[in-house]
Amino acid sequence: MPKISIREDRPGTRGVYSGSTILIGGLAEDDAQNFAAFVRASDRLRANRARSIEARGQRGL
Repeated sequence: MPKISIREDRPGTRGVYSGSTILIGGLAEDDAQNFAAFVRASDRLRANRARSIEARGQRGL
């Protein structure tokens, strides 16, 4: 059974996702994969928002 590891080294940095370390406690394989996909999508959304705010801040007043 494939296992999924999700970790984030430091707050605000990109998460690291792999398929070999731990299965998220008690979740079925499909549920764990769906959860990992949700976390990746959430991470992308957070990064996009941060880039958008940074770009607005660089425009000046």
